[in-house]
Amino acid sequence: MADNKLPRMRTRDKCMELLKHDDPETSLTRNSLERLIKTGKLPHVNIGSKILVNYDKLLELLAAGGMDDEAPPEYAPGTIRPVKI
Repeated sequence: MADNKLPRMRTRDKCMELLKHDDPETSLTRNSLERLIKTGKLPHVNIGSKILVNYDKLLELLAAGGMDDEAPPEYAPGTIRPVKI
């Protein structure tokens, strides 16, 4: 039988409030949450001027360690790395 549980869609502020309630010493900031949304690492839904985030997906992302930025590409020692202009 399929689980028809509705996702806990919350505003960014409510996500931060719930996270601070669950983990008072969290180091996640509102700016970090915004970056996750803007980079597409955290799915969201735009409804008018509101942005809704699936709170459970946020917790999964944090538990999986998905916050890391992409590592810079490796270059061979002694070579000049390309610079985008």
